[in-house]
Amino acid sequence: MTRIMYGCGLTHRDLRKYLDFLTAKGFVSVAKREAENFGGFHREMQLFQTTEKGTVLLLALENLDTMLGLPIAKYPVATATTT
Repeated sequence: MTRIMYGCGLTHRDLRKYLDFLTAKGFVSVAKREAENFGGFHREMQLFQTTEKGTVLLLALENLDTMLGLPIAKYPVATATTT
């Protein structure tokens, strides 16, 4: 989650709350996988991915930005891998 934390400027606790909420509502899916890091140690990594429902939400938010005349924020619809 470190990459996501730094990318959005949230604390670990706040990010965890948002990710738990988004996952519970079906906007984000989480997969776990094992990965090897630099020391040859194996760690479990989490893969957060926007679901189809999450993509619909992001498009609706972009439309709302446009309707309100706000600068359009670009919401990344991508996969983020965290440790």
